[in-house]
Amino acid sequence: MEKDAVLGFLWVDTASYGLIFTLSPYYHLADAHYVAGPGDTPSILNEDSRAHYLGGRAMLQACEKNHSARMGVEVWAQRSNTAFRLRANPPDPGLSGIDQQETHRAQNESLFAEDEYQPASWLTLDGGVRLVHYGGLVHEDAFSPRLGAGLRVPRFGWTLHGYYAYYYQPPPLGKNFGERWSLSLNSTNVLNSRFLLDTSNTFGGTHTVNPRQIYLEARYRFHY
Repeated sequence: MEKDAVLGFLWVDTASYGLIFTLSPYYHLADAHYVAGPGDTPSILNEDSRAHYLGGRAMLQACEKNHSARMGVEVWAQRSNTAFRLRANPPDPGLSGIDQQETHRAQNESLFAEDEYQPASWLTLDGGVRLVHYGGLVHEDAFSPRLGAGLRVPRFGWTLHGYYAYYYQPPPLGKNFGERWSLSLNSTNVLNSRFLLDTSNTFGGTHTVNPRQIYLEARYRFHY
């Protein structure tokens, strides 16, 4: 059984010289419970996991002539509690079972800047960068560039676009339970202490003449 609750708000302030400031704090609760059935054999597994997230994003946007620039900061902190219980079924006096409980904390800070530039009515260029610092079970820094372009072909009513991005994905805040047991219980990606990087290439086009609209996309993604 899983439950999620999110609480947040968005504040927007428009200033002079085409500046727009937005602030969006939030709180997120993720609660998951796994309860095995009484008829499960040869063991019964119970796992309770609860994570609290507190974060926010502040962004300043400037629009002038052919530019639409955005820069800001995004931060969040996480506190995770996990309880793991494993019992033999039927009960065996010679097996004591496993009872483990762990609490972990992590935080993430990132700075980002991006710009959308339109040098001509038929051409749009996008570029951006994000600097990330993550601290949890491991401490890591990452640099994530992003580039994109859009080309409008008025005669045919088409807009062609391409996009390249290099993403940072924080590692899971957890570890391998059952480490004192002869049979190790592994979870996907938990043993990967390195951060995850996703490379995404997107190429496609959009036909903008109504009532027919066609969208074509080819995507390649790589991560480790």
